Amino acid sequence: MALLVSKLLVSKLILSAEELAAIGVVAVESTYSEHVVEGIIWDLCRLKEAQGKFLTDRMPLDKKLDLMGDLWKPQLNAHNLAGLTRLIAGLKEANNERNIIIHGYWNQPDSLKRLSLKWLAANVELPPRESPVATKRRLKSDPLQFSAAKIKSTAGHISDLTGKLWDFAADSGIRNW
Repeated sequence: MALLVSKLLVSKLILSAEELAAIGVVAVESTYSEHVVEGIIWDLCRLKEAQGKFLTDRMPLDKKLDLMGDLWKPQLNAHNLAGLTRLIAGLKEANNERNIIIHGYWNQPDSLKRLSLKWLAANVELPPRESPVATKRRLKSDPLQFSAAKIKSTAGHISDLTGKLWDFAADSGIRNW
């Protein structure tokens, strides 16, 4: 049975090739975004990459965003501080979506739950696909859910916010790392 599952790749039964590719785009865009945030932190602390990576390496993105904001706030006027606060809030929201997309449990559509793995291995034709949803469990509250139809928009949102952060940093005198 385990051999059968490894040959089938459950992800390909649940998500389309386009949805799987979009998940990869979310991963790459969020990695790039985190790199930009780290570069800004290192510059604000006047650290070279060799030093800065020890400061931020094991820190989750939400904490990096908080640190970046705390380090940057004293240098900004009220208008720019409001802009930075909006960017940080947007990046945190996008990071939450990223976490659901990448770490969430993508549901197995009901039509597939009724089918045995042996049947799936023997048949090329699958029943009509249902729209998959990712679910991320939470300890003290209801689970979060995310529709596969929104994956591409999250990747675009991350990219857009990263570009705005990059421009904001350049306008604020943060060096081009």
